[in-house]
Amino acid sequence: MMDDAAAAKAHAQAALVRWREARRAVRDATTVPTRLDKIIAVTERTIAVTNQDVVTEVEALLLELSTLSLPVAASADNDLQRATAVLVDSLGRCARAGTRAGFAATEDKLYVPPGIRVPAERIAEPLEALGVALAGVEPVLEKIGKAQGADASSNDKQNALVENLLERAAVKIDIIMLKISTADPLDVSGVATLAQQLATLLESFVTTVTEAADRVSPWLSEEAGASVKPTIAAISSAASRLASQASAEAFPHFSFDRTWGSDLKQRIRERAYRLWEEEGCPEGRSDEYWARAMAEIHDELNHRIRERAYQLWEEEGRPEGDSDELWARAAEQVADQDRRIRERAYQIWLEEGCPEGRSEELWAKAEADINVDLNRRIHERAYRLWQEQGRPEGGSDALWARAANQMADQDRRTSERAYQIWLKQGRPRGRWNECWEIAAQEIEADDARQTLIE
Repeated sequence: MMDDAAAAKAHAQAALVRWREARRAVRDATTVPTRLDKIIAVTERTIAVTNQDVVTEVEALLLELSTLSLPVAASADNDLQRATAVLVDSLGRCARAGTRAGFAATEDKLYVPPGIRVPAERIAEPLEALGVALAGVEPVLEKIGKAQGADASSNDKQNALVENLLERAAVKIDIIMLKISTADPLDVSGVATLAQQLATLLESFVTTVTEAADRVSPWLSEEAGASVKPTIAAISSAASRLASQASAEAFPHFSFDRTWGSDLKQRIRERAYRLWEEEGCPEGRSDEYWARAMAEIHDELNHRIRERAYQLWEEEGRPEGDSDELWARAAEQVADQDRRIRERAYQIWLEEGCPEGRSEELWAKAEADINVDLNRRIHERAYRLWQEQGRPEGGSDALWARAANQMADQDRRTSERAYQIWLKQGRPRGRWNECWEIAAQEIEADDARQTLIE
């Protein structure tokens, strides 16, 4: 019996045949968007190499198809519309039948959920860097393909290895180029993820040919591996920069200054001072160090907010839309975590006699203290769940996950309550932990009352 992925692939291939027939029947070619023909051409190549692990390519193409609308005119055009709708449904089946195995690492690294679209002109620099990186990898792949074709000593495994690399890399590059050359606003989520996956594919290829040096031709393990390596970092770096800048452009209403307030300026000041010290305390370059420190701090915060927004998106079942709302919540949660760390660092600073020049060290110590406290609370909650369930054997991972989710929910509620208390008290400095304790007690009392009612 054919598995779900294979059945979905066969269904999509049949839908493509039907689409081609409907396309040929259209008398007036001007009624068909040129972009649609380009998408279908790339789709055919994608489906040809699709297996159960290939999902992002299909999702990226679905997003492009969803942005097009066909005019309702003659019957042949209506047939094309119906054929396109069937194809979209078939691609959806491929995505649902596939798994996300192999792509978790990519998404965890970039933290960009689907749906972020940004005008291309606003991300021109990272887009150009990505284009240069892709232009660099194409001749390398072409060289590998020609060498493999001329290698009379190649075995079946080597043939399959090179063919897999060339096919899958070509599909990813085709889709990326399709998106960045004709789409505006740009599907940054799809482009950045595909680019990072391309880098991962190339890296896996290099690792494989290096480890199998005694089973593949020397040119493949030595020359091919060496020529591919330089392209990996360029593509990965461009994907990360694209995701970071697009996140900032997608949420222009967001203000680091407004969310972090004076704390942000203090962190920038401390970072700028450290950079100045590391470079020998030169005179007359204060503006330069401030700008560098601000860029570094903003990049770090952007990454943490993207990470938290992605986690929220995962926890809520990968909903469509609501990117602004997720980003705002993530930013507030990250800012809340920073407030707790800063207040804890301030307490440590007081306890240690207000030492100078150790702000980043004390920050790291405070962050570690808070993480230890969180792990302790999760452990206590997991133990309580284990007791409530009759002390079952095994299943510790599931209990820990449940406890972690419950503590995350409790911290979210406490954070929201603490923030309201802090605002009512006039945003007092040095009293965030006190506001947190008050909020925690109120939340605990609310939960106790709710338990009695139930």
